[in-house]
Amino acid sequence: MTTARETLREEFKDPEARHDYAQIFGDSSIALQIKALRLQRGLTQGDLASLTEMKQSRISAMEQASYSGWSIRTLRRLARAFDVVLVVRFEGFGRFLDDVTVDKRRESLERPSFDHDPGVASRRERITATGVGKPISAGTSTSLRLTTTTTTEVHTFTQQQAAMALSGYDAQPLISEGSSSLRPALIAAVGLRASHEITLGGDVL
Repeated sequence: MTTARETLREEFKDPEARHDYAQIFGDSSIALQIKALRLQRGLTQGDLASLTEMKQSRISAMEQASYSGWSIRTLRRLARAFDVVLVVRFEGFGRFLDDVTVDKRRESLERPSFDHDPGVASRRERITATGVGKPISAGTSTSLRLTTTTTTEVHTFTQQQAAMALSGYDAQPLISEGSSSLRPALIAAVGLRASHEITLGGDVL
């Protein structure tokens, strides 16, 4: 059975096809993430328009997957409103294939604002991080409990939480391979530090 990745890899042999696909995917991904970040913060389009000093009609247009009139300046204004960092980089088509063939849920497009980002939290704090930056029960599937001590910051994941954190990756093989591959992937995906202690299902990675 031919996979989606194999199909796209064949189509991408045509330079025009691969660059057209990349542009369409890029435009729609930006639009979807803008809407995901807005909803994550409980903002209306009007609220976001006020924060960015744009018209509500422009916010509405930018949330359409067909929108393509992006500028770095506009994206920076949105990043400031969401209190996140805008990252623009060039990428190879191999990594691009990884991105486009992963099933993306809205939660995978969400990002915490600075005040709710566990990657910049104070060492001696106890933080409960969720998709919207508000504490919820640690027993639910969407919570991620981060426990710190005076010396070592400890991050505890269940397998489900690890899979959610790695939603932009092929998570299951990483989880199966264990600490050699999973630890660096979680550090990169969640914004942890190499000095942090990470446990998965009670086992230290």
